Amino acid sequence: MVLRQLIVTVRGDLAGSKRLALSELARIAEGIQGGLERVALVLRGRGSASSGRRPQDVVDATRLDLVDFERGSSKLVLERHGPVPLFEMELDDAIEALLQGIAGITKAPTELPEGWDFGVIAGLSELTGSIGGGVDSVEIGFEGLPPVVLDATVKKALKAARRSSTEWRRVTGRLHMGDFPLVTLRCRIDLPEWSVLCEFESELRPRILSSMDRVVVAEGPAELQPDGRRIRLLRIEMIEALAEQTPRSVEELVEEQGVRPISKDDALVGEPVDDFDEYIAAIRSLRAE
Repeated sequence: MVLRQLIVTVRGDLAGSKRLALSELARIAEGIQGGLERVALVLRGRGSASSGRRPQDVVDATRLDLVDFERGSSKLVLERHGPVPLFEMELDDAIEALLQGIAGITKAPTELPEGWDFGVIAGLSELTGSIGGGVDSVEIGFEGLPPVVLDATVKKALKAARRSSTEWRRVTGRLHMGDFPLVTLRCRIDLPEWSVLCEFESELRPRILSSMDRVVVAEGPAELQPDGRRIRLLRIEMIEALAEQTPRSVEELVEEQGVRPISKDDALVGEPVDDFDEYIAAIRSLRAE
């Protein structure tokens, strides 16, 4: 059986001078591998957005090996890993569904292609994170199919698809933990009950930085936990820091309230307590009730 090769070509500054940064190579390869595993799960009738390890048989059936990296280029040649598994066509089916879905989502971002769900969209959104920030495009070719190109247009379509396939949520909490790498910008908003992991676009970076350690209101499409209540990931579209009361010193409070120092110790003595036994009896009565 002749193995069909998957050809991935990266273009842009990160693949310039006929070289490709090792970190970018690993990220793109991981994104493609993860995308195939997610599509294979959906084709089997299962959701791909759940957390945790994927079934080992799906991982084995879709596993790829890097068999060539053409000298003087940023072209990766991938093949099926090891012997053909029991589901011998599953990898081909997943690749075809992935590539055809990329072409379809560009034309109709609000319609999920065959073999796709929210998990596939979220994974490809991360894969396209460096497009516009060092990578111009990632071209994926598979024998028998026209090549597809992940570029700024596809990145925009994936963003629209992600927005349409999630619920719009608003959260109020304290903004913490900024993580600002090249690809995915993230932060964390701590709520009274739990913490929400957030992603945001680069244009919101100055506002996020200026709002660190402050109480904020943030809105955007949210990926929910399986319980349908807690937010697993919020993609921030709007964020605003709330005005908080500034803590004041004891000296400031004394001056504001007009408190004056006492001149005699007996000023601390109050009126004598009458019927103390009656007071204790009333307290005991309330406790008994």
